[in-house]
Amino acid sequence: IRKPDTQIFQKLLERMKSPPQNCLLVDDSLQNLQSASKLGFKTVRFIRERDKINFCSEFEVSSFSQLQYLIQNSYFD
Repeated sequence: IRKPDTQIFQKLLERMKSPPQNCLLVDDSLQNLQSASKLGFKTVRFIRERDKINFCSEFEVSSFSQLQYLIQNSYFD
């Protein structure tokens, strides 16, 4: 089983014994973000290049420092 198959995210939830709303997926793949979002994960799209994608994550970042800022400022409480 591999991303973007939702089963991989379900297995993760079972292993971590965590509800999806407590999980965050950071990815640059539209398909992976959509699969995790369907299950209730919080999502952050890592933008490698500007493109037009018909999916909106809760947040978008284009650098690891932006991601660090999001996490440190408790946007995921």
